[in-house]
Amino acid sequence: MSLQDYAEIIPGATLSRAQLHENGEVLYLSAGHLKNNDELTLSKNEKYAQINAQNERHLIQSGDIIIVNSGSLKLIGNMFLYTLPFQAIASSLLTIIRPNGNPQELYSLLERRYYHIKTIAERNNGIIAKISRRQICEIELGN
Repeated sequence: MSLQDYAEIIPGATLSRAQLHENGEVLYLSAGHLKNNDELTLSKNEKYAQINAQNERHLIQSGDIIIVNSGSLKLIGNMFLYTLPFQAIASSLLTIIRPNGNPQELYSLLERRYYHIKTIAERNNGIIAKISRRQICEIELGN
């Protein structure tokens, strides 16, 4: 079975610099926040956004899995099971994976596919490494 059978796959939001501030309702998460699997690093210079009709769909919920889908090949495939006590919006370099069932179980299945995800990104051979939403949806996880 593929990932799309286990979860809803939601692309990250593309926000302009004008929409990002030092003050705002929600943190704007980018690929640089996910340093390694299971590690999300915040800094003093975070950017925030206001929640509106355009970006509401990209709000990360507790139990969502965030995965880097574009940018540096070093970062692609890094993932984080979101359990932080504050709201955030995923940037366009991230994909939100919203599990239909147990988030921890799905996260474990995805972790096993980490190098497969990197291989897909390497094969895409663009100027910027990436894995498409379709390719994420089609990741085989087994039974």
